Amino acid sequence: MPNIRISVKNKIAVQTNRTLYVCGNSDYTALFDLDAEWNAFEIKTARFCYNGHYSDVVFTGNECEIPVIADTNEFEIGLFAGNLHTTTPAMVLCERSILSTSGTPTNPSPDVYHQLIEKINSGMLRGPQGEKGSTGPQGPTGPAGPQGEKGEKGDTGSAGADGKDAPQIDDNTVTDSNPWSSKKIIDMLCPALEETGNPVTCYPVAGYSLGVVASWEPTQAGEGEPYPAGGGPNLLNPALFPATKVSNGITWTMAADGTVTADGTSLGTGYFNFDAFDLPAGTYTIGAMTNYRMTVSRADDSTVIAHSEVCRSATFTLREDTKVSGFLACSGTHSKTTGKPCLLKGATDIGFVPYANIRPISGRDAVSVERCGVNLLDVSRVAENKDCTVDGSTIHVVDTSGWGASYILLARKYPAGTYTIQIDADTANHGRFLLRGYDANGNIVDASILPYTVGYDTAYNAYYKSTLLYPYKPSGTHKVTTFTIQGAAYFQVGLAAGISPDETSADLKNFALVPGTTPPTVYTPYRGDTLALALPSTIYGGTVDAVTGEGKKTWKLVTLDGTEAWKTRTTIASSGYTSYSLLLPVISITGICSHYKSLNYDAIRPENPSGETGCYLEKSILAIFNVPFETVADWKAYLAAQAAAGTPVQIAYRLAEPVPFRATGNGPIMPLEGETNTIMTDADSVSVTGRADPAHAIAALQAQLATATQQLVETQAAVVDTTAAIEQDCDAIGGGEDADAE
Repeated sequence: MPNIRISVKNKIAVQTNRTLYVCGNSDYTALFDLDAEWNAFEIKTARFCYNGHYSDVVFTGNECEIPVIADTNEFEIGLFAGNLHTTTPAMVLCERSILSTSGTPTNPSPDVYHQLIEKINSGMLRGPQGEKGSTGPQGPTGPAGPQGEKGEKGDTGSAGADGKDAPQIDDNTVTDSNPWSSKKIIDMLCPALEETGNPVTCYPVAGYSLGVVASWEPTQAGEGEPYPAGGGPNLLNPALFPATKVSNGITWTMAADGTVTADGTSLGTGYFNFDAFDLPAGTYTIGAMTNYRMTVSRADDSTVIAHSEVCRSATFTLREDTKVSGFLACSGTHSKTTGKPCLLKGATDIGFVPYANIRPISGRDAVSVERCGVNLLDVSRVAENKDCTVDGSTIHVVDTSGWGASYILLARKYPAGTYTIQIDADTANHGRFLLRGYDANGNIVDASILPYTVGYDTAYNAYYKSTLLYPYKPSGTHKVTTFTIQGAAYFQVGLAAGISPDETSADLKNFALVPGTTPPTVYTPYRGDTLALALPSTIYGGTVDAVTGEGKKTWKLVTLDGTEAWKTRTTIASSGYTSYSLLLPVISITGICSHYKSLNYDAIRPENPSGETGCYLEKSILAIFNVPFETVADWKAYLAAQAAAGTPVQIAYRLAEPVPFRATGNGPIMPLEGETNTIMTDADSVSVTGRADPAHAIAALQAQLATATQQLVETQAAVVDTTAAIEQDCDAIGGGEDADAE
């Protein structure tokens, strides 16, 4: 029996032998070599397509008979199971049989005819057996026979069904293909739950595992566009100033980050000079400073070019390249006042930016996902503790000998957003919430992270690098405060507390934090579980499934050290500035750089050159445009020096195709029953899937309906009142007209 062998791998069907099908035959078999994903399907269907027609053959196992296919040069064969699992068609070549030919039949030759007759007569050649004939008519019924003897009583049969023949829930196989598993039933009856954010609040069906996928992008330290030293908007190098100088009673110091400090009482005017440097022709702005003024002069003759006053900037234009120098100045008494001088490109005071703005790129080695209830505060996670003890949800404050001496901070960091916080107390004590902000890299944010601050607590805020929410917490009341985090990626929450002088201790209870602006009416203790997912390596951008551990890397990092095969590109900008390019594996056009701003195509087009310095990505090309290195060797030496200094030039780019990976520490995430579920991550975002609790959805709709009904009643009442008033006005107007007529 001829066989047609078909291989099926990843749903692709291909004939693996060279057997030709001869049309018009019924003795061919299709043999299938199937991969593992077909093991779940016992019954499969093979489809044979030819000349605009098809035939389906249902079979089990790995082979089936090929139906008779006539008069064609080829046919296609493929598989499917149910209506969700199918393959591509495999092409099978055919040879037409003799029966496929056309023409007018002729009588057999005499020799052939006589040969056939001879064989038939001799019995050597028999035709095929004919079909069985039809059954003849039934004959007449015969006479009845004598009655036989009574037989013995049979055994009692087994008990019949009790009538409970309805399908039963079967969780032995909890899959979509098992129609009576609880999962399948919930999927049919409960609406889908799909939410994305951080945090995510939802109301899922209890006992039904959630799907949770965390995602993140690469992060960069600092702010603003990255640029190399001298290549950014601020051209005033801190190294031009002395490290320290005393002038007329004022002690000046310059920090590496560009911060100037003045301390002392001036005997006149204190000066802090900076060395001469070259400024090309163009427009520049002296940045405003709160405590100091700044003067820029020609270095050769000390002619003043521009001068700024305290809290005011100054703009000037140079018609030619000029060597400039200058100084900072102040008078009066200064108690370690600070300022950040800058000389900016352009006519706009954009505020201080560092002379060198290198922004290192970082990724993630781990991701945490936390599922808790309406209360996000786990009071047991105490990171810092002073003069306080924690017992469950109660914070016990001892004699602090003064306001503000007692505080705690909790270890958990929360994503920025709007939250409501609460606390209760048993005595007349003070209790204020303490918030500490962090950037995406985990560094404490010194700037305000709230829409308001507490004036007299500035010293306290500066010391703890935190912002306090107040007012005082009176005894025995329920204090609720809503706040919005503005200048931080994450924040940490704590408590600052003090007690009255005549008290030795106090208890602060029911410490709670909830997302949104709705205060909790009833205290609910923290109920949470956390999954700590360890990534196989540093992943600079990607996604990870917290339940299965399956992840996808979507970004890649390249660290340059001068050993790369750089090539010189066509010079676009002025003399001394050159561009260099490097070939990489296929990449996308999305990317970031630690040292240079990202450029788009318009910025590097030869017919429209901008002369900007920056990083450009396109397909497999990485190019750095307009850097002050005249040769490839100079450029490579710069890259090597940056790497040696611990500040290598980094390029992160989005992959054209994600790369799979597997994390550890994954596991099921079961929702809480009877309360709001909150899912958070220390990554950028989290996507939550599952099934929503229909009871909550119905209750929400009922509440909306009740609100709408009340609004309708109020509107109807207002309409009645308005109508009555109009009628009274009309009556008054009508009465006046009648009186005038009389």
